[in-house]
Amino acid sequence: MEAICKARYLKISQKKMIRFINVVRGRRLDLVLTYLDNLPHKGAKLLAKALRSAYANLLYKGSKATAKEVIVKDIKVNQSFSLKRVIPRARGSADVIKRRFCSVYVVLSDEVSKEG
Repeated sequence: MEAICKARYLKISQKKMIRFINVVRGRRLDLVLTYLDNLPHKGAKLLAKALRSAYANLLYKGSKATAKEVIVKDIKVNQSFSLKRVIPRARGSADVIKRRFCSVYVVLSDEVSKEG
């Protein structure tokens, strides 16, 4: 059985989230949550929240799997919109600051893969 979580409009850039996404992909859920909970980064907290939501969705669907039996089957991060802010500079010019947002898509599975 699979469960999906879409965490959209997270106030962190895609670049900053990718460093956690690559560590999490294909691993057991209990190990991943322990790892992310011990990191001080904002992206780790947001990703842990999305993983817990996907696990709750899996339990709601009727799965009896514990966190040790669940793996992160697929996870990806996409860039969302950007808020543009203007900061005035010298001689009438201005700098544009882009505040980037991202979306995280998580798929958890409690089935054992039969590949390799």
